[in-house]
Amino acid sequence: MTTQLRVLVGGTALVAGIAVLAGATAAPPALSKDTYKKVAEADIAQLQKTLATCEMDASQAKRYGPTAKSLAMMVATYGEITGDKALKDQAMKVVDSIIAKKFDAASAAAKGLAVKPGAAPLAPSGLAKAGKYTLDEVMSPFRGGTVGGVNIEKDIRSLRDGKMDVVPADVEVLAARTAILLDYATTMPNDKASTNKANTADWEKMSKDSIDLAKKISDEAAKGKTANSKEIVKMIKALDAKCVNCHNKFRDD
Repeated sequence: MTTQLRVLVGGTALVAGIAVLAGATAAPPALSKDTYKKVAEADIAQLQKTLATCEMDASQAKRYGPTAKSLAMMVATYGEITGDKALKDQAMKVVDSIIAKKFDAASAAAKGLAVKPGAAPLAPSGLAKAGKYTLDEVMSPFRGGTVGGVNIEKDIRSLRDGKMDVVPADVEVLAARTAILLDYATTMPNDKASTNKANTADWEKMSKDSIDLAKKISDEAAKGKTANSKEIVKMIKALDAKCVNCHNKFRDD
């Protein structure tokens, strides 16, 4: 995408440190099944594109590999939330290949991803632990495109500053992705956030407050033509402010 939103909002919030996540929170963001289907399809397309870059040029794998893994983990999460076991299992095959640095195999596996929601969510299986998911990988999609990300920060600030039109369908996906990534990050405090119980509590509260706001943005955008663009921008500004506050408190570089 160029004039549309590429992936997520709030990249400035938590890009710091590396820690293995024990598992996502017990209750994932309560978005509609239709929204999860949309974001799953969008992330599959982005994952296939990112992996193609790694496959064609091995020198780019260091830049794009973490983003590819993050996208694959997200797709697996969507499968678990929507009761799509085949999607979850196939996405984890992609993750395993990326961990092994076999990007040709990962790209081939990604081509087999298809969204077919089930009747009920799957039981949580500790995806992050199985995928050896880390904080830097969770936040990798927020980086600029020249360093392997998908220009999240640039896009959200363009929306915030009125330099990009509000396209409800894109915002719906953007906010859903944000909620999922922050759900993972909530349980992944970096070194500063782990210093004491008060800091850890602040990390969790900032993350959860942002998840709630992201859900509200997604719900409003899901209204389509009747969505309130001014309200969306207002909430995006608020979300960006929360991200900046968290970044200022916990960034350790």
